[in-house]
Amino acid sequence: MICTGYYKYVYRHAGPDELSELKADPQECHCLIGDERHAGVLSQLHQRLVRWFQDPSHAAYDGFSRPVTGLGQNSPVRTPLTDEERYERVKTATP
Repeated sequence: MICTGYYKYVYRHAGPDELSELKADPQECHCLIGDERHAGVLSQLHQRLVRWFQDPSHAAYDGFSRPVTGLGQNSPVRTPLTDEERYERVKTATP
């Protein structure tokens, strides 16, 4: 998520993304994704957010491009297991 004070953009790896104009819609009731008038803002905010995640990242520890499993701290990103192995291990251990 990135917020400029005027716009708020929420990026979800598996969607749906959200774009809100905070001054005009402080309750964030109307999503502006798909509104051509805001395509430039959306592109700019998306690029800024991706750069923010990529610039300081180290490939061995970066989870940005990995699938969202909902495992959180139950199965850290930095393991020798594949994503599928991590998911199966935690799924079978959960009652």
